[in-house]
Amino acid sequence: MTGRINLRNIDIFYIFYSIYITEEPRTDLDKDILSILGEEGLTKDLSADPIHADIASRWENILIGGLEEDTKKVLVDRYLPPSNCMAVTPPIMNPEVKIACSESVMRRDERISQVQHQIAAGLSAIGLALTRMLNKQEVEDNKDDIRLLSDAGRLLANVHHSESRSRRELIALNLNKELKETLVSTPISKFLFGNDLEDTIKTTKDLEKSGQQLKPTKQMFVKSARKAVSENYKGPFPHKSAGARRNGFLTPAPVSIRRSHYPTSTRKETIHKKQQKFRQSYYLQSNQSDRRRTHRS
Repeated sequence: MTGRINLRNIDIFYIFYSIYITEEPRTDLDKDILSILGEEGLTKDLSADPIHADIASRWENILIGGLEEDTKKVLVDRYLPPSNCMAVTPPIMNPEVKIACSESVMRRDERISQVQHQIAAGLSAIGLALTRMLNKQEVEDNKDDIRLLSDAGRLLANVHHSESRSRRELIALNLNKELKETLVSTPISKFLFGNDLEDTIKTTKDLEKSGQQLKPTKQMFVKSARKAVSENYKGPFPHKSAGARRNGFLTPAPVSIRRSHYPTSTRKETIHKKQQKFRQSYYLQSNQSDRRRTHRS
């Protein structure tokens, strides 16, 4: 019955458990057995050569707990953007966009912009170190170090650009959906959405307006459909064709044809006239019969 525990099955389970589980696994397997099991996948080492212990310990503390606000401000202010590479400065939000954004969107964009300020300071520091190494006469001896610093600078520059794109995507979600493609496709410059955003939006609207004027309107479709119907329409049947001669007799046309031969208003007038004639004849006959009765009496 359901709900009862089978003691016999429990005993068998413990027997198999004691034989296969409690025994220590064998490690000295034959080569044939190992080939049947398949090749053992080798794990790739994803780490590079160790760096200096003092550098590693300091970076780990920053990665886990972050920098203090005062230390971060000192480092950002120490490494200002190079005069010939001001593009490392985080782009400014366009005034037109700033008016259309809410306070929450502005605060989120400012947080990302602060991250870009730190990336810009790191790029400036790397750029200064590279410049000093390239200005020395022993450039050939520093090729490896130059490559390392250059790779670090390029990666940070790409992160800086990715943050600018993320800022634009997040801001565009809260703006006019029809202008999203235009806003996102503008080149990043000193301003986040380009220098000539107002002219770009105006050009886009003019192009949309011209495109709408070139599209065929609904009224044009209706006129063309009516014209096609009028060209194919042959008109109502003539009066002579309302009936057809069959075996020398005039057969009346079907009711649908007879009704469609005359307009609706004409049919109503005809019925009304017939009803008036019928009433007049009926009243006339009734008056004559009354007079006859009176005369006889």
